[in-house]
Amino acid sequence: MDVRPPESAWRTALRPWFLILLTAPLLLSIVGVTVYRWQTHRQENARLSDTFAERQNRVLQHDARRVARAVTNLLALAASDARLVSVLPPDGAGYARFFEALRVAPPAGVAPGESIFPLYNRLLIWRDSGRFQYFHAGDKAARISSVDGCTARDLCDRATLELGKRASQGRAIVGKALRWYTPEKSPGAPGDGTLSVAYRFAGGVVLLGIDYRSFESIVRLPTFPYQERGNLLQDYEAGNYIYLLDADTDLLAHPKPWHLYGLDYATGEPRPPMKSDSDAGTHPLNFRAYERGILRPYFDRLIQRTFQAAEVDIFEAANMSGLIRVVSVAPIYLDPAFFDQQGPFGYAGVGCALEHFREPQERPVPYY
Repeated sequence: MDVRPPESAWRTALRPWFLILLTAPLLLSIVGVTVYRWQTHRQENARLSDTFAERQNRVLQHDARRVARAVTNLLALAASDARLVSVLPPDGAGYARFFEALRVAPPAGVAPGESIFPLYNRLLIWRDSGRFQYFHAGDKAARISSVDGCTARDLCDRATLELGKRASQGRAIVGKALRWYTPEKSPGAPGDGTLSVAYRFAGGVVLLGIDYRSFESIVRLPTFPYQERGNLLQDYEAGNYIYLLDADTDLLAHPKPWHLYGLDYATGEPRPPMKSDSDAGTHPLNFRAYERGILRPYFDRLIQRTFQAAEVDIFEAANMSGLIRVVSVAPIYLDPAFFDQQGPFGYAGVGCALEHFREPQERPVPYY
């Protein structure tokens, strides 16, 4: 009969600790590897997010410069065409053909069926001899027959004409936009509008008025995140939109047409700008004249930093709907080949919803 001696109490107590000592390094290794991988993954995600945001900052800045350049090119084209008009035979038929030849297709995103429109909707030729000719696209019986008849009431830019008379020969001047103010509740689309470029030639001045719809084509340019533009108001609510300012911080183009600078139908004078958010929809928006409301911190940043530096800027700001988005603002300069005006003509702002800057939208893959 095999009789085993009983195990001692200390050996029985030691066995569980022995097993723990054997398995502890393995468990610690597993925990350590797990924590290391989690921390590495977290750091990599943070790095990718920072890299993505930095890359998209550069993309949005590039978009702002591209939009600004589109305005620069449009104004330079108007100056070049005004110079061309100055050498045309001085007859109405030739000028009518000029209007018909230079027409623009409606911008992408506009409902089908919209007709093409003239690049320019007004043409005025003043000669040192006193001769005066005025043409309005689509109006065969132009009713302005003298300089005295050229008034803002007819959106005829007398002020820019006078500046053009004092300009150096072969140089051009850009005027102030002329359009009727359109309140939010008014029926129909915004009405007629023009931005004049005056060119001084040896015998007088050519004044070409750019059709305001050309600026809508610019604010429909694709920008990051490069989604198709349809209803501009929907783009505004989403935070992905473009606006254009002149040097007086009056809006030339914006998804909300009631924010645009314009003349009051009743007085023929510029409509007073809004002072606070309660004026929205009944008064145009001027970045300097706006006194209080949700946009004041945004405008302070622009006026005190961006406009002073006169270079592309990017930062976060809220729009009037309270939506926080990333905004890049670039100065619009005039082409020195045609213009002597110093400093920026205005600014182009490009907004993008903040959600596109939070995390990478695609997984990085190797390429060869």
